[in-house]
Amino acid sequence: MKTIGIIGALENDIVGILHAMNDVKTEMYHNSFFYSGVINKCYAVATSSGMGKVNASMTTQFLIDNYNVDMIINVGIAGSLNSSIHVGDIVISLDAIQHDIDMSIIGCPLGVIPKMRSSIFCADKNLINHVLKCCSEINLNSNTHLGRVASGDQFIADIEKKQYINRNFTAQCVDMEGASIAQTTTINNVPFILIKYISDNADGRASIEYKQNIEPSTLFFEKIINEVFNKL
Repeated sequence: MKTIGIIGALENDIVGILHAMNDVKTEMYHNSFFYSGVINKCYAVATSSGMGKVNASMTTQFLIDNYNVDMIINVGIAGSLNSSIHVGDIVISLDAIQHDIDMSIIGCPLGVIPKMRSSIFCADKNLINHVLKCCSEINLNSNTHLGRVASGDQFIADIEKKQYINRNFTAQCVDMEGASIAQTTTINNVPFILIKYISDNADGRASIEYKQNIEPSTLFFEKIINEVFNKL
């Protein structure tokens, strides 16, 4: 039986997933709850890491070290960087990069992490195809997009910052955890994918739109994870 790790930043990101989980066992480590159980004949471990790259990376490594996961799925909300991607749409990661890595003062291109073979972390192709197929088969009142996720330790709610990220990283959406999860799984040779529900447009209304779209995102993640597990 495959073991699949599911990481959200906040409890709201995974609460719908827990509704789909049977025989749930709860453990607590480092102030985070880890919920393990069965979803459609697959073993799952779901947790909320807390916001930010360090929390997400630590949680990812803990899942890998202690639960022997075969793959990791990151679910969560994100801000759109593309005018054709709207609130309520879905972005499936093609790859991920950290937009707040800036060592240009010593000659490194933006986003480049020293000593890493690559600073762009590619999602697993099989998982991409699988999740895209699942999105097409459930009843979504939104569009699904494939592209880059840019991550940083900032809640983006400023049009100039949004344009800066889009101009330098050609990403489809922005969050605070995805790329650090991608980096950690890549280092550990564990397949990953990021599934992002667009909650806002990363502009002056982002904080308002974000709060309004927490509940719809929760319902979506419950639906898509059920479908993903059903067809693994």
